[in-house]
Amino acid sequence: MNVIERGNDYIKTMDAWDIGLLKTALFSLGVLVGMSVRKEDKKKVAIVAGVSYGLTVAAVMVPFVKHFVGSDDAEETEPIILER
Repeated sequence: MNVIERGNDYIKTMDAWDIGLLKTALFSLGVLVGMSVRKEDKKKVAIVAGVSYGLTVAAVMVPFVKHFVGSDDAEETEPIILER
């Protein structure tokens, strides 16, 4: 079993509280990394982070919102699972 499969298995055991804690930890790590960026590079890093955030939040939230509001298309939107 590879690392991705093991991670997917573990995620299935998590609830919303666990995911919230994980997101808080990752946010805190991002703040710490952001504080270490040199002043002249902060704008470039902010642009990359903003684009990355926008793409990932859209990929996660579109299926969630469709499911949450009970859209008829909700059954068609499954999580993207990368496989080799």
